[in-house]
Amino acid sequence: MSLFYSVVISTKHFIETDSNWITLVNLLIIVLLTLLFTLYRKKTLLIFQSLFSPRHYTQLVREGKLFTENSFPIHIATIFIIQALLGYFLFKHFFPALWNPEKSYNIYFIVLGVIIVDYLFKQIITFFFTYLFEFIEDRYDYWLYKLLYLSINSLIAYLLLLSAIYTGYMQILYAYIPVFLFTYIFMSIKLFVLISKKINPFHFFIYFCTFEILPYFLLVKFLFVLENRV
Repeated sequence: MSLFYSVVISTKHFIETDSNWITLVNLLIIVLLTLLFTLYRKKTLLIFQSLFSPRHYTQLVREGKLFTENSFPIHIATIFIIQALLGYFLFKHFFPALWNPEKSYNIYFIVLGVIIVDYLFKQIITFFFTYLFEFIEDRYDYWLYKLLYLSINSLIAYLLLLSAIYTGYMQILYAYIPVFLFTYIFMSIKLFVLISKKINPFHFFIYFCTFEILPYFLLVKFLFVLENRV
């Protein structure tokens, strides 16, 4: 309930400082989080515990395929919307020359589209990678670890976003950097341990750097090039 009240208070600040569409996005996130923590409370809490707890992870896997449950569309939609909102404010902060205040919602939807395409692309790449190296039985674990990582990061990012926008200090978002690095490294180690049992670690390292890290590096570099040219 405290989270809900903080969002209601911050909604006024949203309206005063930016377009109304951000308020609508914010309220949509609250609705989705409310659904997850009320209708699917047990499963949702288990998801947030499983990345760092082998016992909870085993329980999560034992309860069935998470990707086929009714809660999954709500869960993944919440992740996409939060990550897009974070990406929007990062874009606004680091690339002011490319940011258009009159069409700010277009930037949000572009970021949202990039995130969805990136997710689907990596799902497809992982599918073929696991098929090629014949460790299909571990494909679900690979996808699940990444989902757990995205879930934790998205929730923390949203709490930081609320704090940053409500107080007006966008520097609060810098606190997301250590969170991102820690959870990303932890997830990478989990994936490395999982995959290295079946294939050459060097092959996995090449795959991971090429498809998990390089695209983000190229995208950021491209944006900085555009920023400097404007």
